[in-house]
Amino acid sequence: MTLGALIAIVLAGLPTTLVHPGERAALEAMLRLTALAADAKYGGAPTCVEATAAPVSVDLISIEGHPDLAVAHARVKVNGCGRSSVQNVSVVRVGGEPPWLVAAAVPGESLADPALQNDLWPILLAEASEDVPKTCQSQKLDNVYVAARPGHVLLPEAGALAPSPAGMISVPLSPEVEARRSELDVSKAWIEVWPLKMCGLDRTMAVVFIPVRDKRGLFHAEIPLWRIVHEHGPAAMPPHAPAD
Repeated sequence: MTLGALIAIVLAGLPTTLVHPGERAALEAMLRLTALAADAKYGGAPTCVEATAAPVSVDLISIEGHPDLAVAHARVKVNGCGRSSVQNVSVVRVGGEPPWLVAAAVPGESLADPALQNDLWPILLAEASEDVPKTCQSQKLDNVYVAARPGHVLLPEAGALAPSPAGMISVPLSPEVEARRSELDVSKAWIEVWPLKMCGLDRTMAVVFIPVRDKRGLFHAEIPLWRIVHEHGPAAMPPHAPAD
């Protein structure tokens, strides 16, 4: 089967609410360009001109409170330059020309929306650059994963020493965050692992996400997981959380 035939099969099942007749080639081109840019951003080196990018799956998703929006999540495989990756791309039909808003997410699985992921990326790079040579210009992000899903994170109050129940991850809050506890919905917190390398040095970060009670945003706190693993060994790296 040719690459073009595979793309046609993947995009064929999309409803006309998302892709009108005659628009599939335009959507495929946008998916390709977005995935190539994401591969260059997170892959540690520019993507070569010979690289190919093709959607391997496109799934419709629903947005709470916006049943009228046509939204999809695409997984796009990028090959070339001696490496291969699968990039996550979100598509929403907004009208106009082109009729879609397309945005890349981090590789792997993140429960944060793409806009927050994009805002978080330079923050992680800045925090992870400690003890990295000033001349370092290379960073690579492997597949992000969820280490603890909502309902499986304990954020004990200062001084609490109760043991963590099975299946839970306990994370103490800094004094600054503890002072804001009343603003946060700690029962819905989750934890992600962002496997980051800078010039070949492990700078993996854990990120604790905590929804704000008024539902106007997400608070996030970064933990230098690479330091913990360096001190306590590979067993300190949290495993992937079970699927919902």
